[in-house]
Amino acid sequence: MKNSPFIHPLPEKHEQEITTWFLFSTVLAISIFITLTFITLHQFTKVQKLKKQRLARVPELALFETTVQKLTDVKKEHEKLQNHLTTLEDISKTPKIISDQLDEISSIIPEDMYLETFNTTNTGVIQMSGHAQKSESITSFLAKLTSSEKFNTIKLTLLQKQKGNKALPFYFKLSNSL
Repeated sequence: MKNSPFIHPLPEKHEQEITTWFLFSTVLAISIFITLTFITLHQFTKVQKLKKQRLARVPELALFETTVQKLTDVKKEHEKLQNHLTTLEDISKTPKIISDQLDEISSIIPEDMYLETFNTTNTGVIQMSGHAQKSESITSFLAKLTSSEKFNTIKLTLLQKQKGNKALPFYFKLSNSL
């Protein structure tokens, strides 16, 4: 074939350099590929080991979570018992308070009035009800209880005139916090 004016054959030296460079590039690419494959396999092995370790710890974590839940339950139960203890301590003080309040009531109750009920609630409220001949007797009784040190927050919760009871026509309800 004749030499074309546009295609010039490469000298033999350049041809060898290109072949060497191509061979070197191919070997380098294969080496990099193999190295990356080994690194990936190594990392995969590490990840598998970590997964096995984590799976081995799952029972430990479950036991830990169970223990934490039990401690939380015990704490709630302790708080409940503490509240009950406080309530019992308050109740143990209540008879003395009620006794003092009954003494106070008996010393100031008007002669035309009588108590029909006297109750204490679980929330520490004393409720009493009764009848009186005059409404002024009820207001006088309430005023004396309010000025007494034995009653904290005495309140008149009901006052009504009853038609059927001519001797004691006024009905009342009082409440007081212990």
